[in-house]
Amino acid sequence: LDGSNNSVYLSSIIEFNPSTGGVATTTVGLPVALKGASAVYYPVDGKIYIFGGYDANAGAYSDKIYSFDPTNPNAGASDTGYTMPSARAYTSASYYTSFGGESIKKMYIFGGYRITGDSSVYLNEVLEFNGSSNATAQTETLAKSLKACSVAFNSSDHRVYIFGGYDGTGEAFSDSIYYYQLDYGPLLSSPYNTSDPAVTLASIAWTETAPAGTDILFQIRTADNNDNGTPSDASDDTPNTWSDWCGPDNGGAGCSTSTYFTDNTGGE
Repeated sequence: LDGSNNSVYLSSIIEFNPSTGGVATTTVGLPVALKGASAVYYPVDGKIYIFGGYDANAGAYSDKIYSFDPTNPNAGASDTGYTMPSARAYTSASYYTSFGGESIKKMYIFGGYRITGDSSVYLNEVLEFNGSSNATAQTETLAKSLKACSVAFNSSDHRVYIFGGYDGTGEAFSDSIYYYQLDYGPLLSSPYNTSDPAVTLASIAWTETAPAGTDILFQIRTADNNDNGTPSDASDDTPNTWSDWCGPDNGGAGCSTSTYFTDNTGGE
């Protein structure tokens, strides 16, 4: 996607077939000629999203986000109408599928670069994008301000690994490898067998140290027990169909799916 060759900026989209090694240029390309854009495939909607870059048509760095549908390649890419917090090129992008047993399914954009006036600006920001609203900066940032690094998500340890690039902090090309891992989000516990006669649940309480502006929210769900044909042996028990996730219902009937346990003293 995009690029430049001897100061000729390109809007072409080239399709590569790994089975045959063949390449083909789509009939329609990007809306503008771009240099230094990044792109990532988003399996949630089957599109490829393209972030920023240097817009040769406008003669400026771009904050725009474009999308491309590989099932209809000759329609070319289109402007989503969504933007990043500021203009930038030479970012890197990755899809983040899951964390802590629950789905994340969002795209993350790392680092980047632009020129403002006569000054080079290197970015350490991490942006989050869900395909349906503007990209937003996260609280966590990169260890260095990086331009043109490469990134890849590892589903085994749920980290995005970040390789090399130009380190604007140290003003040198980098041989370092960093990783980014969400330190917030949903964590899913293992099932707890409450049908054991020795188990009595009285409250949900915990000890927490939460940074300013953050909170810890709990919900629970239940399922009938399946003894798998061995009622005297609880070690092989498994849950049947789970209920919805529920918060405190304050004595009301049914399950409150929109509330959360937030009192760490167990008062709810």
